[in-house]
Amino acid sequence: MDNKLFLNLGCGELPIKDCVNVDIKPMKHIDKVVDLSKLSWPWPDSSVDGIYMIHSLEHFINPLEIINECHRILKPGGFLYLQVPHSSLVTGIGNIQHYRTFSIELGSLINGKFEEVLKEIRWWGYPRNRKHPYVTFTVENKASSHPIIYMFLIRPISFIIQSLINLNPNLFERIWCYYVGGADEVVYKGIKI
Repeated sequence: MDNKLFLNLGCGELPIKDCVNVDIKPMKHIDKVVDLSKLSWPWPDSSVDGIYMIHSLEHFINPLEIINECHRILKPGGFLYLQVPHSSLVTGIGNIQHYRTFSIELGSLINGKFEEVLKEIRWWGYPRNRKHPYVTFTVENKASSHPIIYMFLIRPISFIIQSLINLNPNLFERIWCYYVGGADEVVYKGIKI
């Protein structure tokens, strides 16, 4: 990887290939145990090439402090990739470990610190396994215990709903998100300016 440093912060059970997998609890695939809620993190300023935070930002009391710390340790041109629960996700709102959920306007939280290269609402969340389009996980997490139901029912419905969301994500959030059961997640990628 040409000595590049990529971090997977709050990785839990899902390590990412070619990353330093970081979590608060020691597990067999954790490379570094760090309490990310305690700032300042053990990486120097401008030393990291990329950061993944997949369903971990919502576990922090102040996400702006976490974003600022990511910005501090990222090199200019380094990326921040986030997947967070959408504000309409009932299991996201109801999860006692979550401090908040997010809307498509997640990027406005970090406006001026990152150049936005990806921002989308996912009605059906990206699989956290080897089928993920942007991330290479090192484990095969079984996304669905009912693949036939997914193939013949969920997948066609998801295609239609996702296409409509992509036409106007703001309209989806303001008017019709609850008519389709809400959305799973917001996906964001920004490059440090």
